[in-house]
Amino acid sequence: RRKGRPYRPVHFLEVGCGIGRNLFVVKHGDVLQLASLLGIDIAPGYIAQARRFFFLEDQETQITDAMTFDYSRFDVVYYYR
Repeated sequence: RRKGRPYRPVHFLEVGCGIGRNLFVVKHGDVLQLASLLGIDIAPGYIAQARRFFFLEDQETQITDAMTFDYSRFDVVYYYR
């Protein structure tokens, strides 16, 4: 447990992560304790940009369809619009 954070590390997922801006903020924002971080998007170009612009690792981004994705291992699922 880190100071000021009364909860356990969470598995964080962003659905429709686009180029990864929000993932970068969550990863480096020091607000959440992360057990894992993943962003999914259906557009290969966006995932490529996320990896290139925000230095996100391959295991932090994935090309997949949100309608068929298994959400069961995540504690926090973020989706905007």
